[in-house]
Amino acid sequence: MDLKHIPPPLNKESYHLFKNGIYDSKEVNVYINEMNDFAFLYPIPKKNYNKYVPRVKKLGLVNQNLKDKFIENRFLKIKNFFVDKLEILEIGASDGAFLKKIKEKFPQSYCTACEPDQSTLDIRKVNADKCYKNIDDVYKNKKNMI
Repeated sequence: MDLKHIPPPLNKESYHLFKNGIYDSKEVNVYINEMNDFAFLYPIPKKNYNKYVPRVKKLGLVNQNLKDKFIENRFLKIKNFFVDKLEILEIGASDGAFLKKIKEKFPQSYCTACEPDQSTLDIRKVNADKCYKNIDDVYKNKKNMI
């Protein structure tokens, strides 16, 4: 498994197989860290977002209490990276719940969401300051984002 696409400090952790064969593909797996607060897909699937099922549903995180705990644990793990940052970009923002958590703790931050799944756009607009469908649009509009 290649961790090059995982940003620091998350790429320094140990991961184990959480689920085999998601996204209607036996080749795509879900890996999760030992604390069970960060998961990723490998290999990264090529998706038609017109028929996309969000990862939280695939991982069984549709229960709001489980989702809130997942978001809180994720935030606690990397919160120190946000202390002096004024602009935050989350790629793969889903409904923007993580950005909402950042805004709660760091209200001065400007949070941008990048998410191709437009089924969560309405709630994402509430949770983020700006929303983009793809990374190309982010680059066109936010050249100096951290």
